[in-house]
Amino acid sequence: MEAFESADSTGLRFHTTQELGGWALSLHRTVRLAGRTVRVETTLTNTGTRRIPIVWHPHPFYPYPSGDALFTTNLQLELQQSSIDGAYAIDGAGFVRRNLSDPQMGFLGHDPASDRPVRIYQHHPVVGMVTARASYIPSFFPVWGNAHTFSWEPYYERTVQMGIDEVWSIEYHFGEDAARL
Repeated sequence: MEAFESADSTGLRFHTTQELGGWALSLHRTVRLAGRTVRVETTLTNTGTRRIPIVWHPHPFYPYPSGDALFTTNLQLELQQSSIDGAYAIDGAGFVRRNLSDPQMGFLGHDPASDRPVRIYQHHPVVGMVTARASYIPSFFPVWGNAHTFSWEPYYERTVQMGIDEVWSIEYHFGEDAARL
């Protein structure tokens, strides 16, 4: 059963419970706004008798900034492959760049043993800068694009044991002071 749980002047809280053949969970998601920062926090509680594999990722769509430098991160990235050869590149400053007007999908590699959760810094044509800060180290990191928008998608993958809570979050800050995150 899915339900809107509550709202106040700064956010919304949602809750659902699901059950199927030994898998059972309680899922809470809170979306909060504080100034120019949006924080999304998710808590999944395994209430069943089986381990639950989780695969989740943010999927924000952003307009292209002027120029082709899309974003950079605090992780050492390398381009592993693109769905179209040469669609993306990583420049000397560490920015992921699009090389084609309709680049499709690219896959970025990083050291999964990194001890730092991901932070993403990108230029935005309206607000100047967007900074995203996740609470996790991504397991997989595609970037997707078409002729009009792009999306970076750092994947969160875990297996949740019975009776355990798994909590993860991502924050987005919009504006020139975004690098403060």
